[in-house]
Amino acid sequence: MKLLLTSGGISNKSIENELKDLLEKNFNGLKLLFCTTASNYEGGEMNEWLIDDLIMLKNLGFKIDVCDINGINKENFLKRFEWADVFYFEGGNTRLA
Repeated sequence: MKLLLTSGGISNKSIENELKDLLEKNFNGLKLLFCTTASNYEGGEMNEWLIDDLIMLKNLGFKIDVCDINGINKENFLKRFEWADVFYFEGGNTRLA
């Protein structure tokens, strides 16, 4: 398993290139599971930054499935994780860190 941990997602070209190097592939056609669970900490409000990040990932060429792991049973959860080439976990409150 390979990990790329950031505190702001793919926020610049350097991080984008690092992810390409890590995956050893172009993003076009790769399946990405966009997990929004951490963004629900403060009531699940879909903030503009979350939508912007989702659009940015789509524009990079990923095929995207959006998933909140709190709202899905184990069988469906596992199927969606098996489907994905890349897991992208979004959200969290950096002010509480």
